[in-house]
Amino acid sequence: MELSAEVIKEVGEFAIKEHLPYLKYFAPSIIPHAQCHKAEQYYNLQTLEDYKCTLRLDLSGWTVVSEEFNNVSCAVVPNCNVDHSQTYEDILSFLQNTSPKFVNQRMEELFAKLSNISSEKNDVI
Repeated sequence: MELSAEVIKEVGEFAIKEHLPYLKYFAPSIIPHAQCHKAEQYYNLQTLEDYKCTLRLDLSGWTVVSEEFNNVSCAVVPNCNVDHSQTYEDILSFLQNTSPKFVNQRMEELFAKLSNISSEKNDVI
């Protein structure tokens, strides 16, 4: 496996591990590797708002390729609403633009962690 392909796979695995608690579903797609270039991976994602898509991760970032799982094109989906030219640098920027519930849950958790740190710091003083 090429180094770039290994890095892309690691980035995808980290994204799943880091963000799955704030999503309904996030996993590698079952798109056959014959349809994929070596330096790209595909993932199925479903937000808390029930938005479903297949994402492609490559060296340029994350791109929505279909509004259905396991598809590399919206050509089979009538009334496609995807901006295929939009590439997100990381999965977090995609989710911040796509899922308000993701943002709210993540902020609540971060606030709780900061509150715990603050109270622990006050206990030490």
